[in-house]
Amino acid sequence: METNEKVNQSDGERPSADQIIKRILKTSQSKDFKPSGINKNLYLDIIETVVDAYGRHYFERVVSGQEEAVVCIVLRAAGSLAYLLSAGRKLPWYNLWIELMDKSCEMLTQPYENAAEFDLSVQELIIAMKLMGRRVSKEIYERWYSALRAIDPFKLYGCQKKYGWQNNMTVYNMAGEYLRESEGMTDTYLYFKENLPWVLSRFDENGMFDDVDSAMTYDITARCRLALMLHFGYAREGAAQFDDFLKKSGLMTLLMQSSQYQLPFGGRSNQAVFNECLVASCCEYEAARYQKEGNLRLAGMFKRCAHMSAVSILRWLTFGNRPKHYKNFFSDENFGTDSYGTYPRYLIPIASFIGYAYLFSDEQIEECECPCEIGGYVLSTSERFHKVISTCQGNTVELELKANTLYDATGYGRYHKAGVPIELGLSMPFTATPKYHVPESLGRRNLSICTGFKTADGSRIFVSDLNCVDAQVNIQIETHDKTVFSVRFAAPPQLGYPQITETYTLDASGVTVETELLGTNQDEVFLMVPLLKTNGKEQTIVSCQEHCVSVALGQNNFTISTQGDIEIGTDEYGNRNGIYQIATIRKAGNKLSAHLSLR
Repeated sequence: METNEKVNQSDGERPSADQIIKRILKTSQSKDFKPSGINKNLYLDIIETVVDAYGRHYFERVVSGQEEAVVCIVLRAAGSLAYLLSAGRKLPWYNLWIELMDKSCEMLTQPYENAAEFDLSVQELIIAMKLMGRRVSKEIYERWYSALRAIDPFKLYGCQKKYGWQNNMTVYNMAGEYLRESEGMTDTYLYFKENLPWVLSRFDENGMFDDVDSAMTYDITARCRLALMLHFGYAREGAAQFDDFLKKSGLMTLLMQSSQYQLPFGGRSNQAVFNECLVASCCEYEAARYQKEGNLRLAGMFKRCAHMSAVSILRWLTFGNRPKHYKNFFSDENFGTDSYGTYPRYLIPIASFIGYAYLFSDEQIEECECPCEIGGYVLSTSERFHKVISTCQGNTVELELKANTLYDATGYGRYHKAGVPIELGLSMPFTATPKYHVPESLGRRNLSICTGFKTADGSRIFVSDLNCVDAQVNIQIETHDKTVFSVRFAAPPQLGYPQITETYTLDASGVTVETELLGTNQDEVFLMVPLLKTNGKEQTIVSCQEHCVSVALGQNNFTISTQGDIEIGTDEYGNRNGIYQIATIRKAGNKLSAHLSLR
């Protein structure tokens, strides 16, 4: 059920991200903290891993015409190779890179119109020229320069006001246009006059970009384009606003990062491996900002956040003979992917996006513990993104208050623990109507860790089934050792459903969920918890006793203990990360408590 009812994310004024960060900065850094020892060579390693996954032979076939030249692959590959060559890597590929750049520029001159993939990719060619322009002959450079200068943005780009289609790719193509302007190829005035007002209108009070459907991935990808523009000197209309957006949203990014260094779930393209590449790039940009301002500890937090975001994806990049492009290990490479997010198209952005982190990186900045390692806070996003995130003692929970039911479900959709695979507790909820690919053999149902109740006809309804709730958040405790907050879910009165209050306590032992049904006579209350069956590579072992269930994944365990009775269903459901079955806890009365722990 979907309505346009307002989501109230707090019963009163909540501290801003800036206020939470200031409180965290007052805590002393742990004596046990050890810097990762990482530098920006890791970003080059990631780029090289991706480029090698395509293979030299693939690119040779592309430039010779034996393989289809896909715009967003070819142009991004040309840009990615430029990072490596400029750093002295892949030098035997130099001539092949010249041919890829030639092919890219040739594609620009072909009679495309409203070809949206160019929106994504022009900036990569300009970055390549900035990195390698002095390492090619004058004749070659002028050939590329002429092709890029000849671009007519009103004809080439698909996502612009002229076509009535503006989205995050409008920010991409504007970044490409400004980068062309920075090389003297164009004047952006007319194009920006048309498209800048819409872009500015899409940022919320926290500086996050709402790409028409509040997808978390397309907030961070749009912000990366602004960072690119400012990094290369953009100072025209909107520059001050861009800078303000990035400064505010950078603090949100720090606080939203999970204890497993992951971007929040939510919406399109989520759980793509490149998500954390975007986080790393935005955080490198902010680290450099605060280093210049003299706020060395905050700079160090952003630096740590960037490094660990990059580290967090290595698990999927080093799997078998082919890196993964989504965060699972199924042999079906379409498992969990959006229709447009095919393997060839969504692998190369990993290289492109981590390249920006390489550009922005200031290697003089020393790492400091980042907020997800310190903990003790509860963060609400704006109403546009309708999320609540809390991290304490290595535990992170994320709640979706009003899901886009093509991708997610309302309720407690993420439980991460430092050092534990993200899919074991849960990294994202499930939807009955997935727009991403899930095998037909799997069930379809809205699922999260959430409360259920019985209706008059005896059927069970869960919070995950209700996308029409008013959700009110109340924070009770925020300390280094413990956070406690509650969410009251209220469906429209005409449905006759009880109000539901779920209280979450995060401490060193894990997460305790206490639920209560209010407002109607209820003689039974339920709590559902998805249990991982497989991530595509490993099978779990599920052990169930009277009041406890444990899921083992290798050396890691997810344990749920309760005073209620536990039923484990046989039906299987899939999200982007794996295949799960459902444990349902049942207890007489209107209250229930369960303790969740990952180790």
